[in-house]
Amino acid sequence: PGKGCHSCDAACSCGTKKAEPDVEKIVAEVTKKILEKDIIWAHGNPVFRFIITGKDQRGMEHSYENYVEFEKGNYNKQDDYAILSCTISRIPLGRYTISEKETLRYRFQDVTADTSNVQITGKDGIAVLDRENKTAKLTFTNIKTRYDGYSHTDMVKNIIPVKKTE
Repeated sequence: PGKGCHSCDAACSCGTKKAEPDVEKIVAEVTKKILEKDIIWAHGNPVFRFIITGKDQRGMEHSYENYVEFEKGNYNKQDDYAILSCTISRIPLGRYTISEKETLRYRFQDVTADTSNVQITGKDGIAVLDRENKTAKLTFTNIKTRYDGYSHTDMVKNIIPVKKTE
């Protein structure tokens, strides 16, 4: 291919950059469900952390983390459940494993795919993000297993701005 061909990779040898997929619109949405009656505010706010790892279409590895923190009045209700979601955006097209990290007082109960491009394997979801499927959604459900003692959970999110260098 020659100059201006647009048929090669974004960083190709012909010197012309092919348009990158609009990564701003590629997202994974993770939803957490817990029984509302199991929330005991004296134990601290229930916090659940998620990790997304995988490779983009070029084979480069990526890893993302996000969390939900249930606070009084910040969640939706569905039947007996408290529900809260977080979103990870700007994910390159590729194949990713979406997992939940262990947390205090709760244990894994179930995970369900909310979009057709997510397959469930054990306790994880495998999402394929491509030009036809730019959103992956799944729901993790946990059950409270410990009601004893005293503990508190909290989360601090550090945001580090990254500037592109040309």
